[in-house]
Amino acid sequence: MTRLHDQAEEVLELLKSAHCATALTGAGISASVGIPTLEDISRTTNRHLTDLTWMKQYPNDFWAEFRQIFLTPIFTKGPNISHKTLVRLEQIGILQGLVTTNVDYLHELAGSKRIYDIWWSLNQNRCTTCGRMYPLESLRTELPTCPEDGTMLIPEPIYRQLATDPDARSAADALMAASDLTLVIGCNGYYSHTGSCVININPVANAFDNGAEFFVRAEADTFFEELDKIMVS
Repeated sequence: MTRLHDQAEEVLELLKSAHCATALTGAGISASVGIPTLEDISRTTNRHLTDLTWMKQYPNDFWAEFRQIFLTPIFTKGPNISHKTLVRLEQIGILQGLVTTNVDYLHELAGSKRIYDIWWSLNQNRCTTCGRMYPLESLRTELPTCPEDGTMLIPEPIYRQLATDPDARSAADALMAASDLTLVIGCNGYYSHTGSCVININPVANAFDNGAEFFVRAEADTFFEELDKIMVS
């Protein structure tokens, strides 16, 4: 048996013994799908993607870049083993809820039910003329527009300029206040509320190491692939 296998077994036992196990996910959980972190986006794009003025002036350029960064990975690679294993943990009654700072909607596509998208998600796309909201599937066209009036759609995370959804944030805070164990997966600290016990899963050290019950130094998919094998064995 490998060290990673032993860690996965220990994590599973801790999850089973918890009264209210939760998960907190960040950009690291979607890395294998090909979605970059906000830091990577800032370094590699000429304009910040929350620049609504640029989006409206150069919609074709915006959507070409947005599609490359978010939509192509989401539609072509979809949820990964990490997203799917968290769903399995929820389905068997171990995981009580999940909080994410990701906007990619991959947790929901994988099947997660009790999830709080504190920065909104790409399943919310706004027509600024009629106010209607449209789902992720509406973004498959080259230039997504409202079918009612032809206005270009704006993804809600962009429209809100990555501001926090107050309702989701309030529900997330309440969940974490009740939690006695939180899996922290690929997070960078944009949201830092956790349960009383933390298991930090990240390939490099970060702020969540402080006070963690223990940490797993591995990519999310590497760890959850091992955990999934144990769960189905």
